[in-house]
Amino acid sequence: MFALFVHFHIPYTIAQCLSYICGMLNSYIVNRNWTFEAVSRPTSREMVLFAGINLLSLGVTEGMLVFFHHSLFHSLMASKLLATLVGLGINFIGSKYLVFKNTAQVDPQ
Repeated sequence: MFALFVHFHIPYTIAQCLSYICGMLNSYIVNRNWTFEAVSRPTSREMVLFAGINLLSLGVTEGMLVFFHHSLFHSLMASKLLATLVGLGINFIGSKYLVFKNTAQVDPQ
């Protein structure tokens, strides 16, 4: 999505926000149902925590994107890749230990 938005001349900081929102919606569904195998119904607390972690990650990745591209003079796509790797780490740790920590079904062994 980011590359598509940039291709259509949307400023890269706006493209980052828009593509991040698309990824966030996809991430919630995939992480809840597949990565963390949540069996309970979604709660408002879970959704607020997920949104909060993603807003934190968006802020970090937005800052890193600008820093890598403007200060370190990396290409836009290399900067996006580096920022995305950090964002993945923030989202995974936050989702595993805060958002979905009590939603997985316990294996009765």
